[in-house]
Amino acid sequence: VDFARDVKRGANMCSAHLMNNIDMEGYSDAFIPIGSTRSPYFGEFDGGGYTISNLHVSGRDYTGLFGVVKGDVYIHDLTLDQSCRISGEDYVAFVGGSNDSGTVTLEQVGNEADVTGTGMNVAGLIGVNMNSSATFVLRNCYNTGRISGNRESAGLSGWLGDNATVENCYNIGIVEGVEGNYTFARYGDNPTFIDCYELNSRQTADVISVNAVAVSSGELCYRLCHGSTPTGVWRQNLGADNYPVLLSSHAEVLLKGGAYTNTMLLPGDVNSDGTVNVTDFTALANYILGNPPVSFDPKAADLNGDGNVNVTDLIAVANMILSGDASVRVKPQRTYDIELGTMEKK
Repeated sequence: VDFARDVKRGANMCSAHLMNNIDMEGYSDAFIPIGSTRSPYFGEFDGGGYTISNLHVSGRDYTGLFGVVKGDVYIHDLTLDQSCRISGEDYVAFVGGSNDSGTVTLEQVGNEADVTGTGMNVAGLIGVNMNSSATFVLRNCYNTGRISGNRESAGLSGWLGDNATVENCYNIGIVEGVEGNYTFARYGDNPTFIDCYELNSRQTADVISVNAVAVSSGELCYRLCHGSTPTGVWRQNLGADNYPVLLSSHAEVLLKGGAYTNTMLLPGDVNSDGTVNVTDFTALANYILGNPPVSFDPKAADLNGDGNVNVTDLIAVANMILSGDASVRVKPQRTYDIELGTMEKK
């Protein structure tokens, strides 16, 4: 509450770092969105991986946890949970919108709040990029809240503007007030969408449509973690979490024997069948030679934890098989380049 007031009074270049989860029960009436048209926020807001609950924000235009931002803004590691609500008129979202140039980056941000607007550009994360003056980057973000707008509304953004990048994000929230098939996000020229997903999407030219089973079973979480840019930020306690979250206290999702599970992986079990044997050795050798099998877990293959899968790991698997010891580890040694069945020592 005090931070939002300070920004309104002119301290709009300051940064903030949450130190714990925040329960806004009984304080919502005193809260105003962080940043306004007269005093837009530009700085770094580090959510620290924490969650805000029971925040009920209402207003007119540019309503959200953040009202108006500009310049180079970095908002990250923060979730609004499903006990929160946001309502307004136009440009209503986690971030109502931007009104100036610069790069606005949201990374590891989740919105679970229902968002309602009587006008246009209502969304889960970004309301509007006014006049497409800023460049937006959304990375590892999601929306599960219901979005209710009058027009030009979408799951992640009502208007991203030009040259936006959206990577490793998903939306499963129902959206009202959609323009055409833009259920996920509306945008201008030269957008980049990488490994983005939406429940029963109509915007299949930009995102991958998934069904409810993929969301709840752990499949979506696994795919978010193993896309073009592998990341370990997505978690889901299977049987408890209905969708992937950004909470480090929750479990990773693994693929074992064709099923998604939270069970810890077995080092060396690269084909996820629950054992380490010659089949794993062969699969790992083919992977190193550039012929990856259909079912292959690179995390299980990196036995020494150096971030690479190479001959050192292959030797470790061989030692495990010969000794019958599934706990064998090796320290990084020399690495090898393997081409056409030959090994060249480095």
